[in-house]
Amino acid sequence: MKIITTPSNIDKTLVKLMQKYTKYYIATAWASMGSNASLTLFENKHRIVKMIVGTHFYQTHPNFIYNFANTETVRFILKTDGIYHPKVYLFSNEDGSWECLIGSANFTASALTKNLELMAHIRSNDHGTKDIFTDILSSINIYWENSRAMTNNEMVNYKKIWDKNRRKLNTLKGIYGGIQSKD
Repeated sequence: MKIITTPSNIDKTLVKLMQKYTKYYIATAWASMGSNASLTLFENKHRIVKMIVGTHFYQTHPNFIYNFANTETVRFILKTDGIYHPKVYLFSNEDGSWECLIGSANFTASALTKNLELMAHIRSNDHGTKDIFTDILSSINIYWENSRAMTNNEMVNYKKIWDKNRRKLNTLKGIYGGIQSKD
């Protein structure tokens, strides 16, 4: 096991894992396009077994939804009661080998290019990982049961609310605690 703390290394590791493995199980609170990992995922949609993406607080970018909404293996958490907040990326092959990233990084361009994030990288041959694969898969299956595909009407409505919220958030961009950032 190792710890990854830079967004570029998290992005690179996700890309390498997507190239190495044939089955993807992903649960993330939010997602967007704009990272190398998102492009690699888009190019390998056929390898997604289950991907569950949250929409709470309208933080999942509509560009991700439009790119993946018609993929049967990608579903969304549309409930607003409680907060769906996992960030787990599990990759496996038929031979039983697997690797997993689990930690703070959502599947967003910000998390994979500029945020301060921390991810644990676990491999099937790491000491003490015997039950981790099945435990993570069980959680992903529970998330899957609580998710569903988005209808076209829901996508349009989501985008309208996302646009409205984005305008509000943009007025606060770079400001934290009353201090303007230098970005």
